[in-house]
Amino acid sequence: LTAAMGVKINGVAIGASANDSAAAKADAINAANAGVTATARTEIRITVDDPNGGPADATINGITVDLSAAGVAALSDVVTTINTTISGQTDIVASANSAGELVLVSESGQNILVDDGADNGGFFESAVGPDGIAITLTAGVGTAFGILTLPSDDGSQISLEDGETQAGTPAGSLHAGLDTLG
Repeated sequence: LTAAMGVKINGVAIGASANDSAAAKADAINAANAGVTATARTEIRITVDDPNGGPADATINGITVDLSAAGVAALSDVVTTINTTISGQTDIVASANSAGELVLVSESGQNILVDDGADNGGFFESAVGPDGIAITLTAGVGTAFGILTLPSDDGSQISLEDGETQAGTPAGSLHAGLDTLG
């Protein structure tokens, strides 16, 4: 968000966010005291190739995870290795779901950048967000952006505006990341 976008919630101008993450946008919204309390969350579900084939190193938000180590033979091993490596450096937590996907979640809404390194898409094959919409992975590299939730502090209706001048256009600066209003 930038001030030039003219984003207003309940008539209150929202200032610039520190970056493009949902977490930073939530911080900017909350700092404006616009009658909402914004929260953010980011989730990416990744279809992975069989880790028994010896995937190379991968990075998650720039943190190198050695997936080529002996003993990384199943998705549960990948999850354990990721969590052990990135713990304390980010709030991202890895898990596996019943569909056999690697699930990465940032409860604060930080962007999640994944890169399967030398595997060039051979390990991180495809990805979706929590809504089932595809997240583009190019040669195993992609970024998941978070979702904002904007509940009203007093239960009243929320008004969103941005600098759009065309009637009927949604608050485009926020629209793509909004999950809940109310």
